[in-house]
Amino acid sequence: MSTLRTFKKIYNYLGKNKTIRGYALKTADNLNIRKNIVRMDVNNFCNVRCVFCSQFRQENIHKSNIMSVGDFKKIIDKIHRQTRFLYMSCGYEPLAVPNFAEYLEYAKSKKIPFISFVTNGLLLKEKIIKSAVDNQIDEIAISFNGFNKEDYNRLMFKSDYDTVISNIKRLNEYKAEMNSVYPKIRLNCILMKSNIKDFDRVIDFLDENKISVLNFRRLGVYEGQNDSDAVKTEIVEFTPPDKEASEFIKKYKAYINGRKNSGVEFIAPNMLVKENVPNISAGGYYRRKKGNAYFRCFRTG
Repeated sequence: MSTLRTFKKIYNYLGKNKTIRGYALKTADNLNIRKNIVRMDVNNFCNVRCVFCSQFRQENIHKSNIMSVGDFKKIIDKIHRQTRFLYMSCGYEPLAVPNFAEYLEYAKSKKIPFISFVTNGLLLKEKIIKSAVDNQIDEIAISFNGFNKEDYNRLMFKSDYDTVISNIKRLNEYKAEMNSVYPKIRLNCILMKSNIKDFDRVIDFLDENKISVLNFRRLGVYEGQNDSDAVKTEIVEFTPPDKEASEFIKKYKAYINGRKNSGVEFIAPNMLVKENVPNISAGGYYRRKKGNAYFRCFRTG
């Protein structure tokens, strides 16, 4: 049994006593047990606007900032021995940082077991592609909404469907050139009417673009969204399900039960996980051997 699994069993056995658990976590830090999930941004802006987003409206950003390479290295130097999963973006666009490849290369040099970053894919150019593949970054998560050109360019305005698809294809080409399965490609997809109206097209898209993980998320409605009228037309009712949701769930369950494409990992909200559907929400974290999924590491802090 691995050190982390043993520690996790001990940690869970301690119950809910925060003081004792605190001592256990400090002990794990002193032993350099890689247990932590770290999520960090290296900037605070995005180059794309989405109809459902309000966080990146220009009036909400008082000043654009980029974490310097020097500061990034200082942080990584302090945390890498206890870090198992490093996600180098939480909500902003990391590829808008001109020298982001340098951040990737330094994090990888510290032998962190799993490194991922989220991007809209518009700036996924040759330098980043080569850095991600050459350094064996584990995962690139692409925020992607609209499985055809018209829907995509409407939902993610200021982006461009053709450019993103071209960048994904180039990533896959370079992976093939280097005989590499890494980085895996994960799509982060919002459950909207435009995204669920043709489930067969979604499956074709996953095959065509060699997508490893599809992560579904609910569409939220909140103040300040870029296009509240568009959001209202995209809402899907799952409780109780409306017509679009019922059709989607039916096809979704049939696909998962049939496992026609066992190469894709699905991560879905609980509303889509029923008793007669295999566990599909285990996550998209891959071991180096045979692509088996990591167990989910518990969070700290």
